[in-house]
Amino acid sequence: MSNRTKKTLLVLGVGLITGMAAGVILGVLYAPDKGVETRRRLKSQARDLEDKILDKFENVRNNERKEKSETRHNVAEVV
Repeated sequence: MSNRTKKTLLVLGVGLITGMAAGVILGVLYAPDKGVETRRRLKSQARDLEDKILDKFENVRNNERKEKSETRHNVAEVV
């Protein structure tokens, strides 16, 4: 895995964790609903966040594969 990809994954991970923590804290602090409703909503938001994270990682993985393929092609042309 290239340094660029590792850096991208690190930034993505830190951003997602920070955003998730902030969302949970704000959601609990400003929740006008009962506890059961708040927990249900937080579970739903957590599932949505999980889907977004998986999509982002899939995009990063696909970009890495594309770059790897392009690099191989460029090296083959040079050789």
